Amino acid sequence: MGTNYENSRINPSGQGPALDQSDIRTLETGTWYCAPGDIGHPSLFPDLQTWRTDSWKEDGLCPNCLSLGQLPSKHWDSVNNFREIIVQHHRTFDTFLRSALQGCQLCCLLLQSWEQNCRLCQDPKRRWFAKLGFESAALDDCIQLKFRREKKILPYMDVRLDEIQIHILCGNMPPAMAGQLICYPMNANFQALPEACIPTMSDSNTGSKASISRMKAWLGNCTSSHPACARGGKLPPQLPTRVIDVGGKGSSSCCLVLGEDKRENYATLSHCWGDSSSRPLLTTDETLTMRQRGIKDEELPKTFLDAVQVCRELGIGYLWIDSLCIIQQQSSQEDWAEEAPRMGDVYGNSYLTIAAAAAANSTEGCFRERLGIILWPCSVVLFGQQCHVTRHPTKDEEHGHNPEDRHPGNPLNRRAWVLQEQVLSRRSLIFARNRLVWRCASMSTSEKYPLGVPHAPKLSADNNRLLHCIVNEIIAAVETGNSDMDKYTCWFRMVQAFTSRELTYEDDKLPAIAGIAQRFAESIKDSYHAGLWRGDMVIGLLWHSSNTCANTKRTARAPSWSWASVNCPVSYLDLLSAGADAMHLPISPLLDIINVLDPPTCAKHPFGLTSKACLQLSGTLLPVVKDEFEDSGLFLLEHGTRYAEDIDNFLPDHWNLDPSPESPWYCLPVCVRHDPYQKGIRGDASPYKASWEKSLVTGVDEFQRFNRVFCLVIQAVEKQQDTYSRVGSCIISRRKGTDIGRLCNRERRTVTVI
Repeated sequence: MGTNYENSRINPSGQGPALDQSDIRTLETGTWYCAPGDIGHPSLFPDLQTWRTDSWKEDGLCPNCLSLGQLPSKHWDSVNNFREIIVQHHRTFDTFLRSALQGCQLCCLLLQSWEQNCRLCQDPKRRWFAKLGFESAALDDCIQLKFRREKKILPYMDVRLDEIQIHILCGNMPPAMAGQLICYPMNANFQALPEACIPTMSDSNTGSKASISRMKAWLGNCTSSHPACARGGKLPPQLPTRVIDVGGKGSSSCCLVLGEDKRENYATLSHCWGDSSSRPLLTTDETLTMRQRGIKDEELPKTFLDAVQVCRELGIGYLWIDSLCIIQQQSSQEDWAEEAPRMGDVYGNSYLTIAAAAAANSTEGCFRERLGIILWPCSVVLFGQQCHVTRHPTKDEEHGHNPEDRHPGNPLNRRAWVLQEQVLSRRSLIFARNRLVWRCASMSTSEKYPLGVPHAPKLSADNNRLLHCIVNEIIAAVETGNSDMDKYTCWFRMVQAFTSRELTYEDDKLPAIAGIAQRFAESIKDSYHAGLWRGDMVIGLLWHSSNTCANTKRTARAPSWSWASVNCPVSYLDLLSAGADAMHLPISPLLDIINVLDPPTCAKHPFGLTSKACLQLSGTLLPVVKDEFEDSGLFLLEHGTRYAEDIDNFLPDHWNLDPSPESPWYCLPVCVRHDPYQKGIRGDASPYKASWEKSLVTGVDEFQRFNRVFCLVIQAVEKQQDTYSRVGSCIISRRKGTDIGRLCNRERRTVTVI
């Protein structure tokens, strides 16, 4: 639509004194002074202990921000009619910074939104600059606020925007450096959280009264108005084998009790155990009776105590903690063997999972010091209109629907076992580094956006939530935005995330996702084999190592063709869509999977422990030769001639794997990819696929496109006829359809891959 802009510069009254350098701390880096903060992203806000809270404004806003409400209402009409309004806010950056540091909530939001887009730092002469990459802009002019209405469709996300944005500007600063907020008029259509949730100066940590009110509000909203989250009928779930009875409000002790066919709501704790020097409180054969008699609050490590207090505040009577509810340190591992297969149900049936995301061990606690007032959206009058102002989402939040609970600075997100807990939990209350985060099937948000992340993409962009909806068969109740969504793609994305996390014991690879696998199998009605699915085995075989593993021995836990056989991150990126559509790219198989032989290894744990599965395949074996002195390292061999330009992206699964006369290597073409992308925009792949299939008969490919053939590299097993093990994966590039047909439709052989 056409847009008319009207530049109206308005100067509100009331300017503060110049900034005293003692009000902030800076960090010298070379010749520049940057405010300290996260690595690569400094922050002008100091630590909580250095806040000068005695000078904070009681009304929460500085005179400059209050004066915005006194400006003519006609400017609000101009903004609604797509005219741009520019308002002078502070005369200098120093006065603006002082106002934020002294507690003006709107100035806090503006400053944080600015730092979200660029670095604010000083040169040796203490002049302020904004820096973004190699660009910099001097902040030696007045601070201005630009109000504009934005109406558009976000590309690749199918999200329609119609909102009023506030941009913070200074002088000739480039638009890419501008801070950005979103403004919502307070009217009958705006549903705010209860007044008790709004922070005050006493809201100094994530366990404050206001924080508890937010937890209650999110939980109450979910249980009362989210049909997708109300699973399991009206009856409470069956309690696990053992749970902790937390007592009521005011209790000072708890005790370990037996579930014994009781049906009650209970919470689960997701936490890091820490290293051997900081093990959590355990239940052992020797301490079991003592735990059942009672555990005083002062005996609990801080993380456990914080979780118990949350349960008491929320009225949840029982709490499950793995180290206390499963008997540990048994030489027979009898209790672990019984309880591990039930782990998926324990988290899946939980009323609420409490995640201590920022704690590296049980002594660090759930609650973190922070000032809630600088996170929470601001209520302010603008041009006579009462408004709710919140920060613009980051690209990660906007495109990945990530409200920062998966930040790498949260130790819990580095643990592989935790992924299963995150996917299966019905509701999660996450205690992150400096904020509370809420996740359920219907909403994923944080204190930064208490009513939901603006511009939230379709569910298919949030793989954990999407997988949660699949395994609990509630996809129909939640809008995915794409009827062509591929469920297996969610699994492949999960495998990528899972294998990049840490496991204390690498042989836990299959048990750590057994709960997800069991529910996924029930949902999609498919058979599971060593981390892969029979219904999409062709794609499942084509994982590749993100970095080659150092060990050269195959593990006993999984066959060579399974990603669970390696101790490194794996990827499927070459075969999955780069967008947020939960699809993998269209392919044509070049082999047939005849059978999967998968004898059970543990009757009690069919989805975990180990797998001795093997594959029977029918395909074409292409001899290859390895040459470590060439860049590609692997070449097709045809009539004694090497084709150096054919094989790309070969990465062996392990170092020091070499062919020999007794155990030669072969390239096994698995599929050809029909890439439908043209200049970054998806097209219809069916004509290319049809043309390729036709070329196999006629020898003519009308599109003459170069295709990519995805292959396994396999090695003959000595003294076992037609038996092979996987060495790695590779791609045969720059091939037209007719060439692929000639290459891959030679004599086919039936082989077994172990």
